[in-house]
Amino acid sequence: MAIVTDKLTHYWHYQSKCSALGWENISPSSPSGVPIGTMNNVTFTNGVPTFNGTSSTVDITGFTLTNQSSEFTIDCIVQRSVGEAGQLTHITKWYGTTERVTMSTTGAFQAGRESVGMYYERGGGATLNSPEMTLGTNILHIVFTFTASTKKMYVNGQLVATDVRTTLPFTRTNYNLYIGCNYYNGKNTFFKGNIYAVRGYTKALTDAEILQNYNNGLDIGMGSSAPIASVVSATKSKISRISGQDKTYITFKFDKDVQAYKVMVGGSDYQTGFLADSGGAKSANTEIVAEIDYSELSIEGSNRVTIYGQGTDGTWSAK
Repeated sequence: MAIVTDKLTHYWHYQSKCSALGWENISPSSPSGVPIGTMNNVTFTNGVPTFNGTSSTVDITGFTLTNQSSEFTIDCIVQRSVGEAGQLTHITKWYGTTERVTMSTTGAFQAGRESVGMYYERGGGATLNSPEMTLGTNILHIVFTFTASTKKMYVNGQLVATDVRTTLPFTRTNYNLYIGCNYYNGKNTFFKGNIYAVRGYTKALTDAEILQNYNNGLDIGMGSSAPIASVVSATKSKISRISGQDKTYITFKFDKDVQAYKVMVGGSDYQTGFLADSGGAKSANTEIVAEIDYSELSIEGSNRVTIYGQGTDGTWSAK
């Protein structure tokens, strides 16, 4: 599957350019990664940004979804932590008290008694709330679409609330975006759980387009295939604890540009097994040399060595 990329101007995804150093915009229209989110007290669980419910946020300045029709869409994938009954705000678009959008979930962790809501303010505002439903710790795809006359909210590909009224457009180029909290002259109602992705479009996505994004799941979904490694040479095909025979150097290259690579011994993917070597960005067909030492082998005997690359769209190659 692939996501909608038409008028996708902002895209933060946990699988690509997301670390304690910042969260970069990977939209095709923003090759420089701008605007880059500043991480505040965000930790990582299996590579996914995890928010603590008290102080974790990603702060982004210079956020804009301005366009001639004044339409926009904010599309988020989130997962609440277990046992959190209160309101948890996962995103706020903010300029001032009369120019803002905020999206949240509320739940008592009782099946059928939880809800998704949002508030917008722009020359008049309103609250949209879903019918009561079950949120639990499920991964949720939550979308808000805005036009000057109609506002809609979707949960997991389905329309759950509509507000028909005429308001002013959001036309500024210097909004702040806060991922993981509400903002009203200060941060509050922090999110507790995982946030996988945030997308911003300069158009109101259709029902079919929102369903397409939902069906894409957690994949980055921008259509690029994962890079493939090919081994050029190895100084030894076997190594042992014997001095002089205890390491080998493998030379390899990728068929596409990569932003990172890992050489793993054993395991089933780039996150499991023993990390023998790793590195950052490399251009396609650039020869890379990795060292594998005897001490890095998991067991005596045959050990499978797999080279993984992360493409420019964030997708890691598979075993």
